Amino acid sequence: MDEAAVRRELRRGGWWLPRRGVIAVLPRDRDVAAHLAATAAVRARRHHVISHRSAALLHGLELISAPRRPELSAPHGAYSHTSRDGHVRTAWLEPEDVDRWWGAPVVSVARTIVDLARTDAASGLVALDGALRDGVVDLVDVIAALDRAGPLPGTVTARAVLPHGSPLAESALESLTRWCLVSGGVPAPELQVVLVDPSAWIHRVNGGDRFRLVC
Repeated sequence: MDEAAVRRELRRGGWWLPRRGVIAVLPRDRDVAAHLAATAAVRARRHHVISHRSAALLHGLELISAPRRPELSAPHGAYSHTSRDGHVRTAWLEPEDVDRWWGAPVVSVARTIVDLARTDAASGLVALDGALRDGVVDLVDVIAALDRAGPLPGTVTARAVLPHGSPLAESALESLTRWCLVSGGVPAPELQVVLVDPSAWIHRVNGGDRFRLVC
């Protein structure tokens, strides 16, 4: 297409400009804008990778909150900072921890879950439960990604929360409730407990144990 044809599409509103130098041919909505902003930011910064909540958006993982700016990771030795283009963190990434999204480098699903858990335990568990439920990742792969992360800040928190991941959690609120119980010293409940009464009714609760029920 020549430039005149591109300009016509932009005037018609089918295409739009999320930022200077980037033309979007995808529908205009908040999530698409976040994807494109992250992709454009990483394209402008050599050796940077889309990570954390921005990577979670690209992978379709459940999030408690979406990022206001693109979140990127830079090679170990660079400095963490926040600018108009995004929030940059330093990280040690092995080749198996990096995938591609339409040509843009993005942290893998397993490593993204690890990074979310390092920065916020609840966010990590919500993302992990959803990924396990959808069959996107295996817990073994997530633990392997955690081992590769080495002594990065927050890995102790990640090691405490990630083993509690379960594909039986049916929503983010169930994951959050379970983490509140576990972090508060209450044993992890059995998920999706079926109760059968002699009078022939059957109920299923989100979680419970022999002493208490959590609905």
